[in-house]
Amino acid sequence: MGVKYCGGCTARYDRVAFVDGVRAVMPPYVELVRHDEERAQIILLVAGCSTACPDITAFDGKRVVTADGRTGVEETVSALLDAIGRVER
Repeated sequence: MGVKYCGGCTARYDRVAFVDGVRAVMPPYVELVRHDEERAQIILLVAGCSTACPDITAFDGKRVVTADGRTGVEETVSALLDAIGRVER
């Protein structure tokens, strides 16, 4: 799973700590890697605010789950696991 951070211009929460929380509860078979690695079929877009402005056109054909500080770790992990299930089908 690829992780893409926004530029952080108006970050309203600690994005790195958030991803660390996601990593801590994801199943061990899920590896978090850079968003530009070819094996990343799912992208976790970590936006610092609700604007979620990063351009995602480079991720066409991939599932993108956006975290913007309004959702918690558990909700984000649930969305990611759902995306994983859809890719594996």
